[in-house]
Amino acid sequence: MYLKLSSRLPLVLSLFLLLILTPSQDRSAAAAEKTHAPSIAGLPKVLPKVTKNAVGIYQLAKEGQWEKTLLAVEEIKNVIPQFSVEGYEPSKIYAPQLGKVAGDLAEAASAKDRHTTMMLANRITLFSSGMAAPLRLVIPTPVELLMFYGRELEIWSDANDTTKLADTVAGIDKTWSDLQPMLEARGGTKEASMVRPILLGLKASKSAQDYAQFSKPLLHAAEKIEMIFRQNSGNGSR
Repeated sequence: MYLKLSSRLPLVLSLFLLLILTPSQDRSAAAAEKTHAPSIAGLPKVLPKVTKNAVGIYQLAKEGQWEKTLLAVEEIKNVIPQFSVEGYEPSKIYAPQLGKVAGDLAEAASAKDRHTTMMLANRITLFSSGMAAPLRLVIPTPVELLMFYGRELEIWSDANDTTKLADTVAGIDKTWSDLQPMLEARGGTKEASMVRPILLGLKASKSAQDYAQFSKPLLHAAEKIEMIFRQNSGNGSR
């Protein structure tokens, strides 16, 4: 009996080891995968880069530099998976939308569709600011939104879409209501005075040409406001 049993021992032991080790290995692999999964800690670095890249795509498409546009689109597509952060509520909302928009953006850029490429690139900056909102980064979300709306003015003025332009002005008005007290609390009264006449002019605008003249001044004011928050943070990071 002993001889028969011992002759079968290697087979029995192998089966036993297979049963107890395989799940452990699977768990180890899952743990390793989870370790390298996107995390909230990585978002403060990822989000500003995505926004900057999207603004770059916007500008390149505007100038008709399609080869560089396509390269920049691929960079954004490669970063999109980092937006899927488990347990972070904005990720559930924006990560799927970002994936779809990035795909649509690649198609628009490949087709050299200037208007759609600019529009989708700008939308990515909107989603990025939405992802960043709860993180309380150096540059507040309303500043990013002001820049988003400045580009929207340009996009929809070019398209002669006064309905979209009116919606954009409503967004600017709401954003400024949120941003103004934050800005003035940091001593940005001069910068605040730049925005007020722009907003008044936009509210009085009727034609696409009327709206168009305020796009660059608004973007310029938003850049000045961004500098105020960077200086108040004590460093150059977002």
